[in-house]
Amino acid sequence: PRVLEQNRERGLLVQAWAPLGGSLGGAAQRALPTVRAVCSEVGARYGKSGAQVALRWVTQSGAAFTTTSRKRSHLEEDLNGVFDFELSEGDMARLSSLTSV
Repeated sequence: PRVLEQNRERGLLVQAWAPLGGSLGGAAQRALPTVRAVCSEVGARYGKSGAQVALRWVTQSGAAFTTTSRKRSHLEEDLNGVFDFELSEGDMARLSSLTSV
């Protein structure tokens, strides 16, 4: 994605806020069901949740993420299952096509 590449060239770290869609609005909110469906489909092949796939995409794209939850179990799932697998190039490309970042 273009913004990530430009910031990487400048030595800047991009941080994804609400990468699981908790506080999105407008067009991003309308696209959320499609994004979640694709993440869930990809996750099924890796034995991961859609949220874990979304967070892995963020990390593998070279960005950091911040998530929040009222449930400790969701935070633990988010963090414990993100760093023990790698998305294929094809899956990265498919997920990247869903965003304009």
